[in-house]
Amino acid sequence: MRRPKVVATIPAYNEERMIGRVVIETQKHVDEVIVVDDGSTDLTGEIAQRLGAKVVRHDTNLGYGATIKTALESGYSEQGDIVITIDGDGQHNPTDIPSLVSSITKNGSDLAIGSRFGKRREGGIPRQREFGVKLITRMVSVATNNKFTDTQSGIRAYSRRALRLLLPSLLSNGMGLSIEILMKARDYGLRIEEVPAEVVYKTGERTSSKNSIAHGGELVISLVELVAEKRPLVFIGVPGIASLGIGLLTLLLLFGIFNETRQLATGTALLSIGSTLVGLVMVFGAVNLYSMNRWMRRIESHGRNQFSRPHSQTETD
Repeated sequence: MRRPKVVATIPAYNEERMIGRVVIETQKHVDEVIVVDDGSTDLTGEIAQRLGAKVVRHDTNLGYGATIKTALESGYSEQGDIVITIDGDGQHNPTDIPSLVSSITKNGSDLAIGSRFGKRREGGIPRQREFGVKLITRMVSVATNNKFTDTQSGIRAYSRRALRLLLPSLLSNGMGLSIEILMKARDYGLRIEEVPAEVVYKTGERTSSKNSIAHGGELVISLVELVAEKRPLVFIGVPGIASLGIGLLTLLLLFGIFNETRQLATGTALLSIGSTLVGLVMVFGAVNLYSMNRWMRRIESHGRNQFSRPHSQTETD
């Protein structure tokens, strides 16, 4: 039986200080290393290329989500049977890669996530970030009906089947991509497994290009958007019907007040009109979004059937 080809992809932005070590250590555990240089202004790409990594460049900084998508597309295009993502800042330990690969080859998972809460050493996740990660993870677990411990981990392994199903449908270019992948993986019936992974945050070093509040806010907004997109009739339609009900009740109250006093209660009238209009917009919006989702699912299904070589950015050998 042919040994699966393992391709590691490393998203990086201005990581010239760490990228060399990450590339060298990662090369020990995979067949090929691809560095996605997200418009760096330093020597990130040049260093990676000199060390034998294939470099895929973005002309400008497109953000985390866009870089991950390029990474996954590149790994798929290189005929990777298993595609690894590992951050270029040195926070992940490449020695965890074999465990992720084993999750797919031996345990039959389609997506393996390196959970940062599985094993630690000095310099673990800062307390405020750990709180945010666990909060978002809990929300995603409820939305997907799965029990995750770390939904934002950047070290993951994808089977070729997972990429064939996921890549045509991924939309987010921001931090919310990590959540979108999990929700769509569940929709496609992919098996997800978490594997303990080591993480190191050094005191005083940045842990993200965004502060924790902005990062968490973006993730929450992405989660709300994804849930609303997935279940528009429930998430938007039900509140819309409730708003219509309030409009009807206040209308009846308005008639009652008018019959008794022969005066128009302006506040009640405005509440009735506003609730009715909001309800109508939400109900019609939910129905339209539901119809669009059905149409998009048909398009995605066709795209997955035709998916063989996804588009990637300009590559440098």
